Amino acid sequence: MDDQPPSEALETTAFLARSENRVRLLDALRDESRPRRDLVDDTGVSSATVGRVLTEFQSRGWAERTQDGYVATSAGKRVLDEFEPFVGSIAAIQQLGDAVDWIPADDLAIDLRHFTDAVVRRPDRHDPVEITDFFIDLLEETTELRVFTHLVPIEAKEHRMLDGLRSGRLDLSIVATEGLLEYLASHPDHRDRHRAILEAGCTLSCYPDEIPCNLFIFDDLVMIADSYSEGENPYASIMSENPAVLEWARDLFDLYERQAEQVPADFYDGEVAESGEADREEPPASVD
Repeated sequence: MDDQPPSEALETTAFLARSENRVRLLDALRDESRPRRDLVDDTGVSSATVGRVLTEFQSRGWAERTQDGYVATSAGKRVLDEFEPFVGSIAAIQQLGDAVDWIPADDLAIDLRHFTDAVVRRPDRHDPVEITDFFIDLLEETTELRVFTHLVPIEAKEHRMLDGLRSGRLDLSIVATEGLLEYLASHPDHRDRHRAILEAGCTLSCYPDEIPCNLFIFDDLVMIADSYSEGENPYASIMSENPAVLEWARDLFDLYERQAEQVPADFYDGEVAESGEADREEPPASVD
């Protein structure tokens, strides 16, 4: 089929992927010419294998012999440059499992490989509030919080944000969907708490359309919450402190904040009709 990768490209990918020694040696040749004995000493690969792999690289045009030994060609360097992110992305998908769906593909301006060391947190069925307690503990230590969400927060989270604002410790900016803000304004308890949060110095903006994920940036820690699951894992999240993920998350927040409209200080003063547009993060009212 025309849209399938050429068989030669698949064979080349398989050739490199089948052997860690090939990857290790090609990487060792990336920056400078290396004598064969140095390649043996530095990589731990046997002399016989080094000789065989160098011959394979030369036949593929990935390496060439020089006066000082062997060095990767431009083609060899490009193959490695493309191969490493691919392998990293596969590793990230294996690490995340079905949680990879929580990362917005259309807004992903970085390689998935940067999520290789991410941690997926799911509620413990024996302790369903543990993950909420973890979130609240983060709030008590955070000095800068950026929130991008359509989820209704539970009361304890609202109180912690308000405490942080009033103490002067917390710098809080929220981009919320229009549906979420209407929901908060139409429920007296939420409305009163969020009026206080806004008055305490929170920068609150309204985004009128759907958003790609629920994003929380606690200083240098990124949390991507499971936006759309129902039932068993409503509070599951991906956690990452990878600098590339942090940069992406901040850029994504800034992008949507620029497109949103800042909410005036008197937003919660008026009466708003009952709305059910926001997704509920909180448990039923009888439990909250």
